[in-house]
Amino acid sequence: MTTLLLCSVGSRDVQISAELLPAHLRDWRTAPERERATYLLEHFDALAEHIELAIMRKALRYLGHTAIDHIVLLASDQDDPAFRATDTIITAEVAARLLQTRWSFASAQVHIQPLRTPRAAANPSDHDEVLSCLELLLPELDARYQPDKVYLEVTGGTPAMANGLLLGGMEVFQQRANALYISRHSEMPHTLAVGQRLLSRPLRDVFLSNVRTFQYEAALTTWALFRPYFTDDASAAEAEFIETLLQHAAARLNLDLPAALAVLQGKDQLRGGRYRSLIEPLYNALAADAREQKLAEVLFVAQVRLQTGNYAEFLSQVVRCIENTLRLLCLRHGVPFVDHKRQQRDDNGPYVDQGWLDQRRLGRVKMGQQGLQELLGKIAADDPAVQSTLTAAKRLQPLIWLRNDLTHSFAGVSKELLSTTFGDAYTAILPLLEQLYAQVVGSPLAANPYHSINAVLHDQLS
Repeated sequence: MTTLLLCSVGSRDVQISAELLPAHLRDWRTAPERERATYLLEHFDALAEHIELAIMRKALRYLGHTAIDHIVLLASDQDDPAFRATDTIITAEVAARLLQTRWSFASAQVHIQPLRTPRAAANPSDHDEVLSCLELLLPELDARYQPDKVYLEVTGGTPAMANGLLLGGMEVFQQRANALYISRHSEMPHTLAVGQRLLSRPLRDVFLSNVRTFQYEAALTTWALFRPYFTDDASAAEAEFIETLLQHAAARLNLDLPAALAVLQGKDQLRGGRYRSLIEPLYNALAADAREQKLAEVLFVAQVRLQTGNYAEFLSQVVRCIENTLRLLCLRHGVPFVDHKRQQRDDNGPYVDQGWLDQRRLGRVKMGQQGLQELLGKIAADDPAVQSTLTAAKRLQPLIWLRNDLTHSFAGVSKELLSTTFGDAYTAILPLLEQLYAQVVGSPLAANPYHSINAVLHDQLS
């Protein structure tokens, strides 16, 4: 495991008693920093025991210097003669010498890095210049040292250097980054959460945007990549619950109901059952494995697809809904379906058992919804639910033809095309199907579960 410490070096970092310096160098606030540091470097052997790393030493003691594999000292080294006197590149050399002599770091472990871009040195007081420099430098350091853990000492240097290291370091090293703020009033550095908060807010916005638009696979990808910004060890159960909801919703929206059910199993125990009241209704809705519930799931998906403007997928679910309503009524009236490939009874099979048809002198039945319409018209003409379904199916027939035609072309689907084909506003399609569902099942369609899932996810992460 490789640990990297990054420090911004400022004029306050290397300190020594003023009486040990020439008169014109005694006040670090007014003395030319490059000249002061040069004097310390030239007289290092004589002055070393009196030199103090005022900021860095606290980090080293707190972390345990033997646990640090590499230290990178970030220092200014400007090209403009008017500002070079204030630079800390020589100060960093003094710090490096002290790290080796007092803290026993090998020379290969301590690295001085001037804040420069390929074109010019960065102005250490310019936030944009420093950040631009670090955005190039930090990925190079990441590739060079491949650290498992990175500490960002964000007290030393100018405010621009400290802020740039915080922002750039959190962006590049992400969950490996740990920001340390060191106060002059305390020996104990403070671990800052501000870095994670700065980055987690836009990440949360992206995540919740994916959720609001029912893009659960995209939300899962965001969650997997940036989970450390959303949670920590103290909220591991909450993180597992969030991931469970996403996996459930992603599978359910694809109508992979067995997978959607399986992912919930055992999760009601998280945090001593705290999430049971949220998980239980999701589990119960799918556990019965009833055809009526599966029909509801198709309608829920249709609602989502229409809400998000996915008109082609909406059209597919409309056709799927009407055909499965017809099949449900056929099964209620004892119609046996078979899978000819396996030569056995299968309620989801594409064919009606021909032997059963022959016994009743019903002839042959075409595959698909048109054949089922004709069959129901013969065997259940007096059933009100059948009559309602046949009436709706006939009204929706143009949409079924449209879906079939589209499979043979590259044409797209728009809301205008849906309205023209349906002969009424496309927004009237779902109410018709929901009304049909209520008549066939005997109860209204329940509230869309994806809306409640999204509300829970929003509450967890807002």
